[in-house]
Amino acid sequence: MRVSRIFGTVRGLFSRGGKLGAFFSGTSEAGEAITYDRVLSLGAAYACARTLAESVSCLPFMMYTVEPGGVSKPAPDHALSDLLGDQPNADQPAQQFWEMVILQLALRGNHYSLIHRLGGKITALEPLPPHPETICERNASGAREFVVSSGPRAGRHAEADVFFIPGFGDNIDCGLSIIGAGRNTFGRMLSLEKHQSKLLAKGVRPNMVMTTPGVLTEENRALTKKNLIEPFVGSDNAGGMMLLEGGFEVKPVTMTSADAQLVEQAKLGVPEICRLFGVPPWLIGHSDGDSNWGTGLEQQFRAFGTVTLKPYTKRIVGEVRRQLMSRDERKKFRPAFDLEALYEGDTLTMRRADDIDIRAGVLTRNEVRAKRGRAPLPGGDVAVQQAQMVPIVFDPNQGGGNAPQD
Repeated sequence: MRVSRIFGTVRGLFSRGGKLGAFFSGTSEAGEAITYDRVLSLGAAYACARTLAESVSCLPFMMYTVEPGGVSKPAPDHALSDLLGDQPNADQPAQQFWEMVILQLALRGNHYSLIHRLGGKITALEPLPPHPETICERNASGAREFVVSSGPRAGRHAEADVFFIPGFGDNIDCGLSIIGAGRNTFGRMLSLEKHQSKLLAKGVRPNMVMTTPGVLTEENRALTKKNLIEPFVGSDNAGGMMLLEGGFEVKPVTMTSADAQLVEQAKLGVPEICRLFGVPPWLIGHSDGDSNWGTGLEQQFRAFGTVTLKPYTKRIVGEVRRQLMSRDERKKFRPAFDLEALYEGDTLTMRRADDIDIRAGVLTRNEVRAKRGRAPLPGGDVAVQQAQMVPIVFDPNQGGGNAPQD
């Protein structure tokens, strides 16, 4: 089979009308239409997406020089340090840009930015419309092309002109969308919220019927609706006193919200959404009664950084190296997000850690001062170590015991 035919098949599968195109949107089994905006209308989904985006966007991005012996030093003069660490384009600072990137990766599965160059130097990354307004296709020779269907950059763009970050998935041209993968989970939650909203609109009262032994005339039926039904419908009219006469009786015909266990169902839906995003429920304020805030919080937060955030940063850094750096640059420089900035604790804990590093000779005093934005001290670039601990020796002149060695 020719290469073009292979990639043509892939293109057909993931096109908007293709067999797998529906995986990125569609209707859930609960009958709810699943879209980007509707997913974010769920409190748990919004909180998870915001937590991911804001956590990564707050990490410092820096280029480092690669020196012999594995030593890395910041390279603030590298063009990508300014571009990706400060301002990727004229409209966005770095934090806002990375928030958008992570939000698109988390929900849509892909990110696309148009690369602007001047004299061969990358000057800006202009965000393109997200998937599926922008999709990756293969031309007859098998090379990637990016098709933008809306906006001022609509048209086809060559692979070299687009910074493309595919998310998690087994297709090299298109990451999986959480919106599609979790549409049944999101659909259940949307359906549940709709039911709860309707219940609240009725004043949190079950549906009821009014019975009478006789048959009402059209005039009496209209008067009954106006005087006995309409004044007591809606949360604003809940709790009123109804006066029944003429043999009318009121009988409930449905279960209450407690009987239907709506609260329990909603509570169970939050961990399901958190599992899709890889965010611990406690991090978005959900607790089952056993609070995790007082025990092992640092370890749990580090686990969140290692298991959830690091794959995002590694994916981005890998694409920066592959697409935005030359082969020679990869040997001399490395891009990185500083995940350690995420684990900064309280002031006392941070100072104790710095003190331990200084005493062990891991950091110099001036390196610690630089972390705190303070000017260096004379002689502060010398690594020091503790001198109190000395070898144990036997001193026969003192009749036994230990004595320090000269």
